[in-house]
Order: sequence, then structure tokens, then C-alpha cells
Amino acid sequence: MARRLRIPYPGAIYQVMARGNGRQDMVRDDDDRGRLQRELGRDAVRGAWRIYAFVILSNPIHLVLKTPQPNRARGMQVFLSTSAHARARRHRCGGHLFQGRSRTEVVEDQTDLGTVTRAVHRNPVRARGVDHPAAGRWSSSPGSAHRSRRLEWVASDELLAWWQGELGGSDAARAYRRSVSAGLAEPAESPGRQAYQGWVLGSGAFVDRVRALVRGQPRR
Repeated sequence: MARRLRIPYPGAIYQVMARGNGRQDMVRDDDDRGRLQRELGRDAVRGAWRIYAFVILSNPIHLVLKTPQPNRARGMQVFLSTSAHARARRHRCGGHLFQGRSRTEVVEDQTDLGTVTRAVHRNPVRARGVDHPAAGRWSSSPGSAHRSRRLEWVASDELLAWWQGELGGSDAARAYRRSVSAGLAEPAESPGRQAYQGWVLGSGAFVDRVRALVRGQPRR
């Protein structure tokens, strides 16, 4: 597992999930959520990441990101470590905050981008925190649905361009809202179920490409 999650190559797209240790909540209030969001934005800028989607729940945190440089593992380590220390200082508590390393799936270029970002953005609705993804405060969904609510470090324009290309029409944000809303009554999506061995999501050719990368890595 440790080997296959460390697949660094320029331009890779990942779906990442970080869980609280022992199912504990990672945040206690909106101050914690705001801090996590600011730290994510800071580290995304530092790493030149393209954040396509994120959502901060009490447990877990979900991300979909592209790494122009192969620096996801190091960047996530810094983000999670900084977040854990900040929470410990604020609440004067010890112990591990996160459950080991973050769970990571490699996503095929742009092919499955709609599937994974839609599933991430729907998570607050599935958790019964909001009625619609665009209403979630601690998520990139509001910015995808409404230009005035975008965060400058989230690649909303790239994501909306993908949706516009898939669904057509001149209003990309409307196409996004229509697609996300249409499936809310359906069973919860789990892109990972279609992933090869739970960690590579894409076509057979893409799976073969990633497997070749893994075989070419030195043993850790």
C-alpha cells in the first residue's frame, strides 16, 4: 500500500480523503473549519496545486487536486501536520488527530474529473448538513455554482470548463448546478468502487500506465 500511494508524476490528479483518528471529529466549530480551509489554501498555493474540489466535514476532509509538480505526498504531510498541531494548541489536547496517511486514488487525467468532483461536492448533502451542495459553507461547491463565492486558490474555472464541455450550453455554472442537482435523489456515488484495486480510477490503458510506473519504482 505504501508503495502504490506514492506515485509522483507531473500533472497527476488525485482524490484524497483524510479521516480523523479513531473516527473522532477533526473540527469542533467553525473556527476550526475556517483554519483548515485557510491552511489548505496556503499549502495549495505553495505547492502550485490545482484544487478542483474540496469539502471539510467534521470527519473526513475530501479533496480533488492536480499536481503540476510531483509533490502531493510532501504537501499533504505538511498540511495535515500543521493542522494537527494548530488544533492541539487551540484545544489543549494531545494524541493523533488523523488516521495515518490520507487515502489517495489516482484519477485519469480529465476523464473522470466530473465523477469525483461531483461526489465530493455532494458529501455535505449526504451527511445531512445542507440541502444542496451550493449551500455548503466549507466547500468549493458554492464557488463552482456562483462566481461571486469563488476562492482564488480553487480552480473553479477549469472545473466549469470541463462541465461545459460535457453538457454543452453557454453557462458553465448552470450546467454544473444542473448535473450536481440531478443526482441528489440517487444512491450515494462511490467512485472508488470502480477504481482498480481501490486506488486507480480510469480506463484500462491508464491503469496499465500507472502499474508500469509502480513497477519502475524502487522498493521502499
